[in-house]
Amino acid sequence: MRRLHPSRKLPITVRTRTGIAGAVFAACLTAGAADRVWHPYRDVCENLGLIKLHEVPEAQRDHVRILYKLPADDPVSRTLVFTIDSRKHPLTVTPDASGAIEFPYDEQLLAENPDVLVNLPAGKKVSFEADIRPRAPASLEISYTDLMKGVAQANALIRKQAGMLSLFVPTMRSMVLQFDHADGQAVTIGSGASQRQIRVDDKAQIVIPYDAVMAEANPRVRLSAMPRSVDFAQ
Repeated sequence: MRRLHPSRKLPITVRTRTGIAGAVFAACLTAGAADRVWHPYRDVCENLGLIKLHEVPEAQRDHVRILYKLPADDPVSRTLVFTIDSRKHPLTVTPDASGAIEFPYDEQLLAENPDVLVNLPAGKKVSFEADIRPRAPASLEISYTDLMKGVAQANALIRKQAGMLSLFVPTMRSMVLQFDHADGQAVTIGSGASQRQIRVDDKAQIVIPYDAVMAEANPRVRLSAMPRSVDFAQ
């Protein structure tokens, strides 16, 4: 794992699910007040890789998002709070039910560069796993290319970060739709004689593989319900 900006002291260790090195931050904490730790917003965004990500044109990343996930067995995952202490629009960021955080990136906040507070006691270090995920479909009917665009975007971003090691990183080949339950869930691709239906499995998941021929035809895709979450699969 490579080190980025070793002179900066941030209490977070970041790893990537794909094995590509993220950023490692020192465990040393300097509390700003009581058990709260202060860091400039720009430093947090830079060390989380968000500034580098947003240097990529939006059309090449608009179907993916980066989540930072805490270990499920870490009690901090249930209580961690980031507070972006902006004068104009202060924000509070907390992990979702799975322990994942989508840290907000905002050009106005970069310009202001407010302090970021973290409710960690002195000496505590937190490890995140950086995870690239597709954005959820906006509606129950969508074009195939729009639904699957995140696959190509994720692979391009992973290869760009990996550089010379790109031959050894995994390739995302499918979209995984996770539903709350398996009863009657299905995805219908196309219509008429070429129609294809993919039914939910016993894990309440539907796996949609990327198909270059289907992408060229670009049929409509109909979902029986909105998924609870979406992910990539190799």
